[in-house]
Amino acid sequence: MLKRILLTAAAVLAAAAAPAYAAIDECTVNSSTDIVSISGTADKNGQVLLTVVEKGAAADEFFENTAYQDQLRADADGHFSFEFKMTEAGLYTAYASTPSETYTYDFVFSNAEAADSVIEKINAAGSAAEISALLEENRYAAGLYITEISAEPDYGYIAELMFSSKPYDTDDANSVLALFRQYMIYGYIKDGSASNVFDLDAYLDISSIDGMEIFTDDIFKESHELDATKRISGQSFKNHDEFAKAIAEQSALALIANPNGYGNVQKVCERFDDVIGIDTSDAGSEVYKQLSGKTFGSFDELGKKFEELCKAQQDTPNPGGGGGGGGGSRPSGGSGGIVSGGNNKPLEEIPVTDTPQNESVFNDLAGYEWARESIDALYELGIVAGRTENTFCPGDNITRSEFVKLVALAFDLSAGTGRLPFEDTSSDSWDYEYIKAAYDSGIVNGISASEFGCGLQITRQDMAVMLRRASEAAPADDASVRRFADDNDISDYAYDDVYALRSAGIINGDESNRFNPSAPATRAEAAKMIYAAMDK
Repeated sequence: MLKRILLTAAAVLAAAAAPAYAAIDECTVNSSTDIVSISGTADKNGQVLLTVVEKGAAADEFFENTAYQDQLRADADGHFSFEFKMTEAGLYTAYASTPSETYTYDFVFSNAEAADSVIEKINAAGSAAEISALLEENRYAAGLYITEISAEPDYGYIAELMFSSKPYDTDDANSVLALFRQYMIYGYIKDGSASNVFDLDAYLDISSIDGMEIFTDDIFKESHELDATKRISGQSFKNHDEFAKAIAEQSALALIANPNGYGNVQKVCERFDDVIGIDTSDAGSEVYKQLSGKTFGSFDELGKKFEELCKAQQDTPNPGGGGGGGGGSRPSGGSGGIVSGGNNKPLEEIPVTDTPQNESVFNDLAGYEWARESIDALYELGIVAGRTENTFCPGDNITRSEFVKLVALAFDLSAGTGRLPFEDTSSDSWDYEYIKAAYDSGIVNGISASEFGCGLQITRQDMAVMLRRASEAAPADDASVRRFADDNDISDYAYDDVYALRSAGIINGDESNRFNPSAPATRAEAAKMIYAAMDK
């Protein structure tokens, strides 16, 4: 997700999550006027004391290092705003205080005189080495600071970029310092210090890059941001155009590698068709399905595979005559498509496919006819994928992470803010966003307070618990629902959920009327249960 923060050239810092009673939401510095503006939220009509001190000042030197102090009362909505002039360039901490809270906020100030002076010296420098030495002595005057990354800047790399692009306009210090800050961030990307460049949108203006508008929060998750960042890490950029081209390309490829449905692959290909060098007008859905989940290093690699698949599509006769929905039809449920059980958001419509009716894309479903319709339908929806292009491996066991992903996609679950409490989950893992979406929606818990059990095989009764919550199936009528032969083996925490699903027709027992609650579930069983739950 792109985090837009107000930016002026000298310093704009991303505020942390606001605590109760007092928080600074924005800090802007205008290096042309030396005006600092700090605004935030507090109690309605509450008193706020703002103190700005040189960062790192010792307690006994606090007063003599105070650059500004004033107090005011927040308005009836709890908003407050301070505007004041400063003189000395440097790194400062703002303290917003109420009788019960103090909120700290670091920012860098570069005044007009200091900024103009350092720009003039850079313009006059005879070498990159001279600029590098200048920057080390005048880091803050040059605006080289952001709160998101604490690592020391690569002055040598920044100096090379500055030297190759000078001279700079001394009449527009704000814009020049903003450019210098971008150079600093390119250095952080090059040395791997930038873990997520999308958190730096305020400085890099990623959201305004051509093509980035398709990477909306509903399809482009934090895991995609981290993947795209990792893909460009180590690269050198001379200017914003080079960076923009790279981040757009790698964001697109990150989404294709983990698309949450082949429709998003199609969206990427159609948006970047000119850049990739492909014609998407005649590409069938099977092309996008085959690209879904594949890893490409560049648009060139993607383009070659796309053309290869299109040619194969043209060379393959269509025995279905006009093409049809066939296995790609949805379960019934109204004219507007399936409605999710978790948050009542409709899933996107399925494009018509070229798969002949009654013919599965997978060739290993013999013996699993009872699950074929479910597997094919979920495949058409982009919810399940095969182990390979033509094999589904229906008898393989499914892990907790894998099943949660299917539930999150099937019921369109969305993640909230904050982080997961489980020590065995990582924000850069493929399953993190799915687990978080299910956890935030109240669908899943961990196997303990600190462990989710990502790679553990999921049991049939745990599947039932998650699906009952996601589908919001009604409790069973104890008098009418038929009990399983192994009723006593069902754990207490899953008992009501199992019978709620049986009452709804989502699950059945085996030929001996046994549910086998503790048995590990298979991929076929998972597909069958999810598709049945979506139909209710």
